[in-house]
Amino acid sequence: MIFVKHHSSPPRTLENRQKQDTPQNPSKSWSNFNGRKELRGHLISIQKGLCAYCEIRLENELGYHIEHIESKSLNPQLTFEYTNLILSCIKDGAISDNTDSNPVSCGHATLKNRNEYDKELFIKPTESDCEIYFSYDLFGNITPNTNLTEEQKQRAEHSIEVLNLNCKRLKRERAAILEEGYKIIKELESDVETLNNFLDLELSLINDKYFSFINLRREHFSEYLCNDEP
Repeated sequence: MIFVKHHSSPPRTLENRQKQDTPQNPSKSWSNFNGRKELRGHLISIQKGLCAYCEIRLENELGYHIEHIESKSLNPQLTFEYTNLILSCIKDGAISDNTDSNPVSCGHATLKNRNEYDKELFIKPTESDCEIYFSYDLFGNITPNTNLTEEQKQRAEHSIEVLNLNCKRLKRERAAILEEGYKIIKELESDVETLNNFLDLELSLINDKYFSFINLRREHFSEYLCNDEP
């Protein structure tokens, strides 16, 4: 999960819509809102090209959608609230079945989509410390950080379950990145300059976007950066 810090001012079309009354039919009002393209552009920039929940690159074959952190049905007053809106992977209708071979995660995950979760336990990407809750093992599993309190651990476990962040697809992709990354690190361990160049690319913004699973890369690869002066 990445921390999403919204700009101080929302896109103009969204700001204008926020000034109106709470919609009586939030789903219809949202469908008729003509500022979604502008909003998507803002959010892609803020999120550095990544899904706020799982950190996969948004621009892939599965696409992405605008996600209401707190749903329109339960919180109509937040339908057009800027800080309640993020981008989540998988465009609407891209995956019809939640199967082992093509599992749904993040905003479209079953528990999140059905609002079957505890709002007090669920970690929002807009919480400034959201990234500290999670860690990643070599098999691609996302787990609660070992330094958490029991209460924080419960929040991390609940959020992982609600968003289905340990589905086979995400675990497989995270494990593949680690396997390839460690292979390259081993090959380059005797060439510090080239290794540093590789790690800089892995961990840096490229065209204002990060590579997928940036916090996994930071956790596993950052320690191999050599910052010693020659």
